[in-house]
This record gives sequence, C-alpha cells and structure tokens, in this order.
Amino acid sequence: GEDGQVKSWSRNGMFRAHLAQAEGAVYTLCWSAESEQILFSSGKHLVIRPLTPSSKQTMWKAHDAPVLSAEWNAVNNLIVSGGEDCKYRVWDCYGRQLYSSIANEYSICSVAWAPNGRYFAVGSFNMLRLCDKTGWSHSRDAPEVGSLMTLAWTADSTQLAAGTGSGAVLFGQLVHREISCGHLEVRQEEPHSLTVLNVTDDSREDLQFKDRVTEMSLSSDHLVVITATQACIYSTTNWNTPHIVELRGTASLILQCSRHFLMVDTINGLQVLNYDGRVVSQPKFQAMRPDALSTLNVGYAPDLIAVIGHADPKVVILLDPLTGRQLGTVQHTIDIEQVALSQRGDLSKRRLVIIDKNRDLYLTPVQGAQELYKLHIMVDSVAWNDETDALAAVADGLLLVWFYPEVVYMDRELLSSTLSRQSGGDWGKTAEIVDFRNTRVQVRRSDGAIVCAWVSPYPSILERFCANSEWEPALRLCRYVKSNELWACLAAMAISGKELHTAEVAYAAIEQVDKLLYMCHIKELPTIEARESELLLFRRRMPEAIQVLVQGGWIYRAIKMCIRLYQWEKAFDLARQHQQHVDTVLLYRHKYLV
Repeated sequence: GEDGQVKSWSRNGMFRAHLAQAEGAVYTLCWSAESEQILFSSGKHLVIRPLTPSSKQTMWKAHDAPVLSAEWNAVNNLIVSGGEDCKYRVWDCYGRQLYSSIANEYSICSVAWAPNGRYFAVGSFNMLRLCDKTGWSHSRDAPEVGSLMTLAWTADSTQLAAGTGSGAVLFGQLVHREISCGHLEVRQEEPHSLTVLNVTDDSREDLQFKDRVTEMSLSSDHLVVITATQACIYSTTNWNTPHIVELRGTASLILQCSRHFLMVDTINGLQVLNYDGRVVSQPKFQAMRPDALSTLNVGYAPDLIAVIGHADPKVVILLDPLTGRQLGTVQHTIDIEQVALSQRGDLSKRRLVIIDKNRDLYLTPVQGAQELYKLHIMVDSVAWNDETDALAAVADGLLLVWFYPEVVYMDRELLSSTLSRQSGGDWGKTAEIVDFRNTRVQVRRSDGAIVCAWVSPYPSILERFCANSEWEPALRLCRYVKSNELWACLAAMAISGKELHTAEVAYAAIEQVDKLLYMCHIKELPTIEARESELLLFRRRMPEAIQVLVQGGWIYRAIKMCIRLYQWEKAFDLARQHQQHVDTVLLYRHKYLV
C-alpha cells in the first residue's frame, strides 16, 4: 500500500508476516517464477526480496518517477516495469536494464507479460502497445477508453483483456503472425484461418479451422497448428487431410525434428508425438514445471531432449524422447540460461551447447566423459544448423559460425582456423538468431527487423564428402577453393575419420609442420593398436589411448607412453598390475630425477 508496507496473508485472510517496509508507496507487487522471492516497488525503485531469512534484498532505481506497475515472467525470468516518467523498461532478474522505451505522452499505468514470455502488453491513457520481450513494439492501438489500469492475458497468450478508467473492459486478440521455413510462409490474418504461400511458384493454400489458432510451428516437412481444442498436423506435400488430435489443455510450446515433435500443454505437460498424432512418450523429471518450458531452456533432437533443471539451474537433464526415461545429466558450475542440441548424426555424435548467466558459450558431448569446453564469451544467441554440424552465434555485434565445432575434440588448436566472423553492424545487444538453414542465417535485430547473413557453402559440402569417406573428392574441393578454413576443417575431419594420409595433406596445406611430422610418425607404426592409441593421444584422450594398448596386449608400449608423458604413477601402476617392466619404469624415473 501507500504506507510502504508489504504484508503476507493466508488464503482465509489471516495475517502471516510483515515482509518489508519501503521508503515510498508500493503500487505493484508480484512473485518470482519459483515463488521464493517477491518483487515490489518503492517509490522510484524496484526491490527483489527473498523470503528466506537472512537473505539480502536487491534494490535499484528503476524510473525517474514512482513505479506504477511491474511484472516478472516465469518463462524468460525477465521483469517489465512502467512508471510515471512515461517509460516502460525491461530488466533481468539481477536488476540490469535490458531495454528502456522513449517517453510516451502519459504515465504507464499497467504492464503484463504473456504467459509464454515472448511478448508483453503496455497500457497508458488511450494507448495499448504490444511489445516483444526485448522491448521493440509489434503494434500500437489508441482506444478511446481512458487509462488502461490493469491487463490480463489468457493462458494461450493470444487474447488480452484490459480494465479501463472509463469503466469499459477492452478485449484484444493477436493476429498478423508469420512463420517461414525454406520456400514456405504461413500467415495468420484472421483468428480462424491460415494462409500458406509457396514463394517458388506463388501457389497459395487457405486453411480453415473451427476454433481460433493459438500456436503454430513449421518445418520443411510438416506444419503443426494448435487451436483452442485441437492439434492439426499437416504434411507440406498435402494440405487437404491433416491428422487431428483432440486437446484438453492449452499448448504453450511446439518443437519439431525429423521423426516426431514435442508439445507442452497445461494438462499433459511435456509429451512427444509422431506426425500421425500418436503419443510416443511423456517425459518427466523431478520438480518439472511445464509452464516454464520455452525454446531457451529446452533442446530437442531426434534421439534426445535436454532441459535445464527447474530445481537446480546448474544442471541440464537429458531425456529419451522415445521412452521418456532420463539418460543422465550435464553439470555446470553456475546457472544455465540457454541450451541447444545438434541435429545431425546419432546419439554418439550429438553435441550440446549451453549459455550460462555470464553469457559464456560451452560445448559438450552428451555421452561418455562430458567435458565442457568454452567456445566464446558474451554470447547473445546461438543456433545449430538443421542439416550439418555448423554452429552459429551472435556475440559482441559479430556473427560467429563454427563450421566444425567437433574440432575441439580432434585438434583444438585449429578452432580459430575453422571460425568465420562477420560484422553485424548495428544489430544491437539483444540480437537473436531466428533460423540457421543451409547457408543462410536469419537474425532478428534489437529493433525487431530480420536481416539475413550468408556463410560459405563449401564446409557443408566437405562435411558430406568426409561423412561418406570420400576423401579424394574432399581433397579436390580444398585444392579448388584454396581456403585455410576449409583445410583446417578437413584436417579435423580426417582425424575423426582416422584417415592419416588426408590429415597429412591438410596439415601440410596450412603449414602445421609439427603435426604433419606426427601424422607421418603414426603412419609408420607397425600395428593397428599403436596407430589407434597415438591418434587418441593426439586428441588428448590419454586414458583411452592407454586402454587400447592394454587391451591389445601391448603392455610395454602402454608403459612407455606413460613414461613419455611423465605419468610416473600411472606407469608404475601398470607395471605392477601386469607384473612386468617394473625395473624399466624405475630406471627411467631414476634417469629423470638425475
């Protein structure tokens, strides 16, 4: 209230606790996503107060005049506020400003996040504005109803109600939405219909629905449309006979891959369906909150689902989409804010990238020994290519494309050589990658405009050759293009494919003489196990290299490898375990000490 006090009450009206005494009037208050903190205004300031005892509160000056309205979204964990200074602003959960609007004509009376976290509404005197989560405006309306005092969204984030100072209740509905994929564009201009345009031949399909459309997702093969009561699954080659699934809850998220798609609704939670409409599985994990799932905290691939843990944001939970079972976890040291899964290959080749709250980008395999490798810092957005292993990111106004991120597990010194940098100009701090398909990267700038950037087609062609073990065409391509980036990619791909001759040629082309000589040394080794172990050692996988030699019966070579690497304890343990060459280890150790 205006007395500056914040109090809590039970549902039956019993007084519970006096939570805070603010310096100014408290005009707005809301809960955090986990209901463990409260956000309230104190005059010109916003305050985040944890409910746990002896925890410090966060307080910052949010506006130049009293704050009138604020809301905290559970999906994107962002805060939007409006004040008497006629501005609305977007903050992160630490009080850092992400966006500030220009001054409007009148005070901002109300703000409200859509439940899906993609946009928010702003109300003022005779003004209703729809804004993207990054702050730029989708649309502005001027109803003659006085001040919009309060705003409320429906659960499907498509309809809005506003209580006004004139006593009228205002209703609004989202229309004019567009999604595109390849040569197809889907537009919603009416609540109950969609228009599909094929830009290659200018053909047009009009799709009619008995209920209003609330959500849609388009891939190269399928269009999934969610209405108030149904899910309609179309093949892009047949718009006449969709598969229809009856829905009980409100769907909030759709993610597609080649074999099936993921859907989140308010009744069933997280579920995986095939394109015939049959439910494949309903994955669950401890403390799962389906209403908080979004494209940022869910990664989806044909054989894996990665979800940031709701109970512990430092953990990524890995789930099998076919059975719903938990396959494992990926542990990080600080909170994770975004995840993405590569789309190509099987589970053994699947790679996960994460962005933590420091905006550092890490890469890790999802199977075996999970080793987080830092790729870059201050990353705003990241996306995998839909057909290749290329990874794109926006960082510091640059578009970065790693043509073969797997190089960090083959020869990480080549990482910078396989990286393409393009200047983004004035993209802004909140630029976001919309799509990375073939050689085109679509980026939404901080002002909402979508711009396209192009990357070289040659790395994807090279990757296809190497995946099929067509090493001669790969060499001819590199000789034709004469690019150091391409030669570096080929060197790493040849190491991955154990093709020593091609690796030798590639290292020679980029003048890596030491590695060239090492490839020649490996080629001259007499046994398969010796070559395999030296190649693993080159990839910095020493335990596996020693294991290959031991399993092949080459105990002396394994001991000698440990000695070469000055792993004296490991060498001594091997010698004692197999009861041979103990004196050799002691001799080399004595020579080393002397």
